[in-house]
Amino acid sequence: MTCIMEITGMEKDTLLTQDIFRFRQTGLDRDGNAVGAFEACGVRPKLLDRILREGCTLDPAIFAKPFNAGHGR
Repeated sequence: MTCIMEITGMEKDTLLTQDIFRFRQTGLDRDGNAVGAFEACGVRPKLLDRILREGCTLDPAIFAKPFNAGHGR
């Protein structure tokens, strides 16, 4: 997985998307697997208001740069 994105709409037969989090690779482990963390792209998802209305607790600040989802703040 290299990014977490939101589908924002359609234009004819093309899905419109925006990245919410992107994986930043910092190296490889000894088995050759990618090492790194997801980082916020600085985009507030359009779906966030609905998620919060449904009662989910989610700090909108996690979408602000330079939040590093792999290591917290």
